[in-house]
Amino acid sequence: PMDRGVYWRISALDNLVFFGTLYGLSIKEARRRGLELLREFGLAERANDWVATYSTGMMRRLELARAMMHDPDILLLDEPTSGIDVDGKRIILDHIRKLKGKKTIIMASHDPQEIELADRVVYLNRNIVSALPTLKIVKVLVKGALPPLDGFRITDLGDGSYVIYASIDRFNDLIKKLASMDGGLKVVDLNVEVAFAERNARIEERMNRRGGVPWV
Repeated sequence: PMDRGVYWRISALDNLVFFGTLYGLSIKEARRRGLELLREFGLAERANDWVATYSTGMMRRLELARAMMHDPDILLLDEPTSGIDVDGKRIILDHIRKLKGKKTIIMASHDPQEIELADRVVYLNRNIVSALPTLKIVKVLVKGALPPLDGFRITDLGDGSYVIYASIDRFNDLIKKLASMDGGLKVVDLNVEVAFAERNARIEERMNRRGGVPWV
């Protein structure tokens, strides 16, 4: 959650024990599971500290630990590493990697490092999902030192900013290339151009309203 998902005026361990009992665990089971997860997320040394003293990254790790308390089969994650420190991000991404093949993970994200973990990527733009994929172009705004990228159209915006264009079927390849360029390049924004798909959707909507008679 982008807002707080744990109680600030109790310790991290007490939070996990509390939520564990809500998930149906006994207090003993919840304490054992809580300590295990705090170790996995690098929070064991701060287990008994009030959550109010935690950084944003530590809190995000604790919230993910809370979600894992009852060992769910499915995880729904909304930008799990957004706005946190590098070390916290690495810990969360490593944990997600360990869960691949063991859990079903559905993640909403604009972060290339998060997207790169996915086995399947679904692109949404104004409620149009994977419609007319050949017409969809992903635009990636980057800043920094951009090395040559064969097979991708690039527009130089000046001041070290570039827009990289990739078709949907080549987007995963592009993200992997960008994710490998540590330090010298920053992905600023992503956008999907679906102008034709949107136009066709509007025509269909108008046809339905007018009893099958199209107008543009």
